[in-house]
Parts: sequence; C-alpha cells; structure tokens
Amino acid sequence: MRLLTDNPIKSCDADAFGFSKYSEVIAQAILVTKELPFSIGIFGPWGSGKTSLMHLIETKLIASNGEVPLKTIWIMPWKYQERDDVQASVIRSLLFEMKSSCQMQETKAIETITELI
Repeated sequence: MRLLTDNPIKSCDADAFGFSKYSEVIAQAILVTKELPFSIGIFGPWGSGKTSLMHLIETKLIASNGEVPLKTIWIMPWKYQERDDVQASVIRSLLFEMKSSCQMQETKAIETITELI
C-alpha cells in the first residue's frame, strides 16, 4: 500500500497527482512567451498539490534551460498573513531574493534593488 504525504514532490518520478503533463505545458508556455509581462496563477485548496506542480514546472524549466538563463524565486506569502501590509512584505521579500541571487554584476541594478528594499 502506498500512502500520500503532505510533503510536496520534487520530481516526475514521485508524481502521484499526474501533474507532469500540466507542468510540461506550463513550462513550455513560459519558455515561448515573448510578450512581457505575463502571469500564471496556480490556485487550489490546501493540500491539492500546488507546490508539487510548481516544483515540477521548475524542474522542466531548468531541464530546458538552453539559451535563456532562468532563475526561480520562491516566496511563501502565507508567512506574511499576519502583517498589515502583506503586499509590501511580499514585494520586499521578492526584491531581497532578487538581490541575493542576482547573477549580473551591474552595480546600478544591485543598488536600485537595495534602495527599494
């Protein structure tokens, strides 16, 4: 007997939800979309596999990372649900992650991000 846990999966081998085909479609949409900005929303109740799907999408993006350098940033907005200004906290966290993982060495870009934090 195989039991499902509440831990997110991180590979297609552990995909008990059958999300692999969806992750492929979403990853391809991200890779081929040229008009920016665009957004993708993943919605579902607690425990429905949203994080697992996002891990699978990230895996597909990294695997097909040919000519376009990609960086994923994970932000957990539920950490900020008790704060008055959730949006500002999430944006600040996003900017901090961008600064931390900034691969470009352009001083101006890093300074701008630092000022916004």
